[in-house]
Amino acid sequence: PAGFIMLNFKSVGVGVGGSSGDGVLSYQGKDYPFTISGFNVADLGVSSFQGAGKIYDLKVLNDFPGNYAAAQAAFAVRGGQSELSMRNGKGVTIVILQDEGKESGTRFSLGPSGITLKLK
Repeated sequence: PAGFIMLNFKSVGVGVGGSSGDGVLSYQGKDYPFTISGFNVADLGVSSFQGAGKIYDLKVLNDFPGNYAAAQAAFAVRGGQSELSMRNGKGVTIVILQDEGKESGTRFSLGPSGITLKLK
């Protein structure tokens, strides 16, 4: 992978579906904080998610921000490791892995327009 990310999502309200988040991109020996919007958490007993991901095909930092869409629009966390792959228009791919067994019963999905990542 070209880099790694750590993610934190928080639900806005029980069952509402909207959430906000932030993360840190580790790329070429430096850490870059970013914000996340457009990610939905269907709250089925928990209201947060922490995970990590791997970044592929990131050639320059400016290719990281933007809108990401997924081939799989949602994944369910059921105690084992699940993942979600997303790609932006510049060819950067993110594979998000959930923390094993931490958020069982929660369903995560992309909003209708995907998710948007912005460097802080």
